[in-house]
Amino acid sequence: MTTNGSQILPTNERQVRPMTKLEPQEQQEVWVKAVEQAGDKVPPARIGKQF
Repeated sequence: MTTNGSQILPTNERQVRPMTKLEPQEQQEVWVKAVEQAGDKVPPARIGKQF
């Protein structure tokens, strides 16, 4: 798992690919929701597609 302090960061491009069409602020919000849904772990790519 890759972290920046207490923040969980993506470990591969597939996790964030669905978010590329969003504005930067929206990308951050979606990532935080995806991490929460994954139980505060790096979420699988399928969770990012839900948003």
